[in-house]
Amino acid sequence: MMDEEHITPIQTAMKWGVYGGVASIIFDLVLYVLGMKTVDGSNPVQYLSFIVFIAFVVMGIKAYADTNGYMSYGQGLATGLLTSLIAGVIIAIYSYLFMTVIAPDFMDGAMDAVKDQWEAQGMSDEQMEQAEGFTEMFMSPGIIAIMSIFSNGLIGLIISLIASAVLKRV
Repeated sequence: MMDEEHITPIQTAMKWGVYGGVASIIFDLVLYVLGMKTVDGSNPVQYLSFIVFIAFVVMGIKAYADTNGYMSYGQGLATGLLTSLIAGVIIAIYSYLFMTVIAPDFMDGAMDAVKDQWEAQGMSDEQMEQAEGFTEMFMSPGIIAIMSIFSNGLIGLIISLIASAVLKRV
């Protein structure tokens, strides 16, 4: 029997992934309530949500290393990637609910902004009509939620590659 109890990357990722997902949701809701959430991302304050997400991925990796007293590069990478995927799933569920329940008209503004850009670029009505169908498909809440999981996973992978190298303990 082992004298010390060690935690696994998945145990750490569950904890920090939930924390990161919830913190990202709270940050987003605060921006929305304050009227600072824009469809086109024109408010630079919205980009702070990436810092919130990144911080929780790094804190998860650090927590794993601190709790176990050691951490290989692979364990750090696994912890960070799993943390980002768990947070990503939570954020994706929230995004879907935001676009369908909390603010179903929010994405209408996005489509209007895109149409304005198309007009400014001189697109014909026929071109705009074709582009609109394609764009609406990718702006659906379900597709955006799925893309959110992949984008958070990719960002998490990049952050985990770096943070694991820096925080590795053998």
